[in-house]
Amino acid sequence: MLATRLEALAQRHLRELEETPNVDPDRLMQALQLVKMARLEAMGRGAAAAFTASPRTGAWGLSRDQAIRTALKEMRRGGVDIDRAPKEAVELVIEANVPVEDHPRCGRGAAEVEP
Repeated sequence: MLATRLEALAQRHLRELEETPNVDPDRLMQALQLVKMARLEAMGRGAAAAFTASPRTGAWGLSRDQAIRTALKEMRRGGVDIDRAPKEAVELVIEANVPVEDHPRCGRGAAEVEP
């Protein structure tokens, strides 16, 4: 799901670059980072785990912040410069790696926290 959304976003950015007469280096760098992010997600977690120890233990035993940090580290290990990636793409990665109980759209964790 995330790989598909990142690929669509990358295609949109590339299409916009192709349509403009002058290439903005910052936008080109964002598009490049987005293509890398889409490629890494399409390869799956197994490829990233081959280079490092497994970043997750158990079935979501990591906290929300650790899960997000791990996802961003995996992107960095794959060659993505997070600082140059489009904010929308980084937010997609973060949202996809939030544990189900903390996910804002899920409602389970949010309903239990509120008094």
